[in-house]
Amino acid sequence: MLKLAKYVSGVLTCAAVSWVAAPAHAQVQMDAGAKVAVGDTSGTCKTDPTKKCIPADVVVYAPFDLRLGRWTLEGVQRDYDPLQFTVGINPDVTVHAMGLTTRTIITANLGGGNAGFEWNLGGMWMFGGRLSVGQAEEGGLFARIGLDTHLGGNSDYYMSHLSLPRFELGYQLIKVNKMFVEAAGRTGLTLTGRHEVLDRTRDLGFSLEAGGTVTLQMPFLRLYVDAVRIYEKDNAPETPVDRGTLDLCGLLSRFSLCFTASANRAEVRSYGDDYDTKADFIGAKLQATDAQIVHTDF
Repeated sequence: MLKLAKYVSGVLTCAAVSWVAAPAHAQVQMDAGAKVAVGDTSGTCKTDPTKKCIPADVVVYAPFDLRLGRWTLEGVQRDYDPLQFTVGINPDVTVHAMGLTTRTIITANLGGGNAGFEWNLGGMWMFGGRLSVGQAEEGGLFARIGLDTHLGGNSDYYMSHLSLPRFELGYQLIKVNKMFVEAAGRTGLTLTGRHEVLDRTRDLGFSLEAGGTVTLQMPFLRLYVDAVRIYEKDNAPETPVDRGTLDLCGLLSRFSLCFTASANRAEVRSYGDDYDTKADFIGAKLQATDAQIVHTDF
């Protein structure tokens, strides 16, 4: 399990750094490619002063997790509290290099329980710039733009959304081997989606969304919070849809134990009347985790 998490984080880290560096350093990549082609892989950024390198701060959190928890589902005609278990990989990689910053989050979970088969699949891909401040230039204001999508559920609940573009504006701090902090406001456009709880469904049309996100990662702790309100006006009853996620993890070596929760609230219309529905989850995760806050050269 740990090898899988490390493999995923390694792939994502390389991909993210390549994405950041490619536009400004195409020549560096051409030179490196030529060296590989002729078999010249001698020297590193530290040992070879003539080698062209790109310094980067990389934050990785790549868990393979086992999740167990209970849904609280409240529909129009009935309520249900199923117990569910899932297995998944959920890597989160942030890169800061040469004034640019990227963040990639992937979600992939499968499992089941009282509400039948459960699955979740999604991802967030963001790209932008950071204005570093302070003598050490470890932190600064950043702005990013990208894509956010998710879909999944079980036999009694289904949620999906596609946000494009998604904008973020906030503050980022990376202290190598010590701390990663990112706090941002977020907005964007929800192009499509769905909120379905038990016996009623509400479609999401073209809508404005707004919210915020906070990430704190240290050698022994990780906190991730994301909340958004979708101002949905295309479908009755034309009231906001609220969604939020919380993960709080204690890290010990290559393993972590987490408290996890999510909340999904929306009104639906049934036979001319409006009803509140919700799908809330509370549970725990046991994770085999690759967690790093490093400075490296590529």
